Amino acid sequence: MHDELKAFADREQRYQLIRIPAGDITMLDGRSAPPPGKFWYFGSTSRRYVSREFPIVQSYVDVCVSGCLEVEDEFPASRTAKFAQNFFTSTTDWKTPWINDRIYPWRPFVHVPQANKIDTLIRDQLGDEMFRAISLPGAGI
Repeated sequence: MHDELKAFADREQRYQLIRIPAGDITMLDGRSAPPPGKFWYFGSTSRRYVSREFPIVQSYVDVCVSGCLEVEDEFPASRTAKFAQNFFTSTTDWKTPWINDRIYPWRPFVHVPQANKIDTLIRDQLGDEMFRAISLPGAGI
């Protein structure tokens, strides 16, 4: 496990390893407290804004929201707490340019099984105008 964490830390050099106090953790499986141990996350050391050089990339949004939907599928308490919706409302700076880089945009469910759910969340949480502003690669961002 230590080797995996080191490899991850080496890859995420723009991020800082930050300890999470156990009291700040809400368990989604019904337990009142997390298991014994230390808990960490990688927090950004700098703020990067959406730009032509660094657009929002749909494939990354898909990874994040798919993870949220998996959590909701496994833990009913997270579904009640609207975990996936909270990803959108607790993340800031949703704006364009936003590139839809899914492999097959006309049939995204082949490669992103939850594409329809993700698109619905984007529309519901960020609005139709933002959803319509997501462009395809090479579409002149």
